Amino acid sequence: MNDVAFEWSIPYVPGRKQKCFKVLLIVETIVFLFNGLFLIRALLVVSAALAVISFLLIQSWKIEYEFEYVNGSMTISKIIRKENRRELYQVSVSEVESFVKGRQPAGSRRVRDYTSNRPDASVFTLNTKNDAIYLEPNEAFLNEMHYRRLWNEK
Repeated sequence: MNDVAFEWSIPYVPGRKQKCFKVLLIVETIVFLFNGLFLIRALLVVSAALAVISFLLIQSWKIEYEFEYVNGSMTISKIIRKENRRELYQVSVSEVESFVKGRQPAGSRRVRDYTSNRPDASVFTLNTKNDAIYLEPNEAFLNEMHYRRLWNEK
């Protein structure tokens, strides 16, 4: 029996808005810290709370998507801080209607974006009956989609 199994992961890169928000949180924390030290002592509590919230929020942005493909079934998981794994989506190849290069319009389908957020990334759209899944496949997955005649660009 020929089993097909492979996996790959894609680290998420924060976008411009997240980077700006991160800088804003750090600056606010520092401003409240100095105001608390030199002006109003009660602002030290606000500074400590902001520091904790900033740390937790920034740590939650350290994610990567892991794709596991085994015999026609793909599982997509989200790994936060290389510790916590949460399964996000499962799909069987029999449910796939189309697999095309690029971000295709979803129409009435629900969009599920499991990409790295890099502008130069090679993104594909995997369409099922209800979902449009954006992902960055590896070469083995592309070969499998070509073998199953879901992707014709070879």
